[in-house]
Amino acid sequence: MNNWRQYITYDKLPERYRRIRWSFHPPAMKITKKISATYFTFRQTMSRQSAIKTGVALSYFVIIFNIVAGLLYTPWMITKIGKADYGLYILVTSFLAYFTVDYGLWQAINKLVAEYHTKGDHEREHRVVNVAASLYLLIDLCIAMVLVVVFFCVDGIYTNLTDSELALFKTLFIIASGFALLAFPFIFLHGVFMGREFFVPIKIFDLLQRVGVIVITVVLLFFNCGVISLVLAFGLVPLATRLAQYGYLWRKGFRIHPVHIDRPIARSILGLSMWLFVIVLAELFVTNISPSILAKYADTTQIAIFAIGLALYNYVYAFAGAINGFFLPRVYKLRNEGKDAAILSTSTMVSGIQMFIVGLFVMGIVTVGREFITLWVGQSFETSYSVSIWVLVPVMITFCQPIETTELFATNKLYCQASMMLCTAISAVALSIFLCPRYGAVGTAIGIGVSKFLFMGIGLNIFFMRVLHRDRRPFLRLLLRYALAFSLTYGLYLGVFHYLSVPYNWGGFLIKGVIFVAIYIPTVYVIALPKSVKKSLFIPKLNKLYHKR
Repeated sequence: MNNWRQYITYDKLPERYRRIRWSFHPPAMKITKKISATYFTFRQTMSRQSAIKTGVALSYFVIIFNIVAGLLYTPWMITKIGKADYGLYILVTSFLAYFTVDYGLWQAINKLVAEYHTKGDHEREHRVVNVAASLYLLIDLCIAMVLVVVFFCVDGIYTNLTDSELALFKTLFIIASGFALLAFPFIFLHGVFMGREFFVPIKIFDLLQRVGVIVITVVLLFFNCGVISLVLAFGLVPLATRLAQYGYLWRKGFRIHPVHIDRPIARSILGLSMWLFVIVLAELFVTNISPSILAKYADTTQIAIFAIGLALYNYVYAFAGAINGFFLPRVYKLRNEGKDAAILSTSTMVSGIQMFIVGLFVMGIVTVGREFITLWVGQSFETSYSVSIWVLVPVMITFCQPIETTELFATNKLYCQASMMLCTAISAVALSIFLCPRYGAVGTAIGIGVSKFLFMGIGLNIFFMRVLHRDRRPFLRLLLRYALAFSLTYGLYLGVFHYLSVPYNWGGFLIKGVIFVAIYIPTVYVIALPKSVKKSLFIPKLNKLYHKR
């Protein structure tokens, strides 16, 4: 009777089970133990699945909210502060982006925290968190020294800025740098949240941050604080969010003491994130160096034009990245089982889905993007349409290969992607410097688009063939079918509006958008969509609807 707790933890049972008079006969106790263990395992599994589903739903909601909010308040914001000041703001934030991102370290922290938590090794789990905090503090000190040096070199870097623009830039730089340095040591908390599977809280924090930025920006702009209000909002709110995240983890039992660095754990973190660091840095360099090049060889209005065109690219990229996450677990499973044929068929199916969805956005921008931009932010930003086309169209191929890039990660061959990203960054900067003085923002976009197509499109596929030994002929045939479908869609669209006249307003834009979608979906479905996608996604749905009727 004294040993009954070895069979069951009584205090963890639901209240309705506690009222039962348990028999302490050993066989009965063993059965009770199994029932209890099964019950709690089921509850934990269902809770985890529910958290994942809720986290995915919140992720999409955050993306949609960010897009809608950006589309609504960006024109009003530009009107309030002016195109030139908006260009200065983009210049400051694009420069500081190098010092406020995670550089891939959070994924290593995520992996180690999840691994030790699963094993029940809470000591090592907390040690990983403390080492991460120490590393980020050291990196933050290095960033502070670099920013001080850069501040005193601003006059020599941005020679095309007027004296008033240079003075305002320095003010914005100081404010933004201060907030960035305060918030950076807490960036690693994202990896802790993901490792502990706190999916819902992290997405709620993300949503609150985005809402807070918009609210504070709008309030400050109403009081005519000018471009400084943008910097304050985009600096203060993320800092407050990081502190709130730390408070949440504190309540969960995490105590951060960045006193010393555990070298083995530090090497594990840095080793896992080395190539991710290179990829993230190179990707940042491609897009965020462009405003500095434009400031050097053009003016601040060209920066604003480039930023609006790049915003459309970022919206498409967000949707493409969110879709990819659904298929990644399957890749790891098939890779571990050695099912190469299944990976190839999965790759074709996923690429077909991606291209169908991404193509809808890209071709929508190609057909009605010019009207949308002029109606959205004004006639003076019409050139942003060309920027978005040059950035989006050549890189469509890079959005549609999530399976192959995941294989590179699974096989520890990320150096392939990292090398191509480095080549992309070097080529994009060289072409931008060459083209920017003559073509402004459009020249910079041409440099980015052509470089990504050559290295991330063609070059990376060569690595897929030689390193992963993947047959790229099915993917090439898929590209050709989609190219034909896209061309036919655009031709039919032009043919319809050759005979149809609509007013140049939001109503006319809506009519054009509806007609484009009505042409795009059946055309691409019939000509380009893979049969495997139709069989697995669409045909079963149609059969269910038919039988229900």
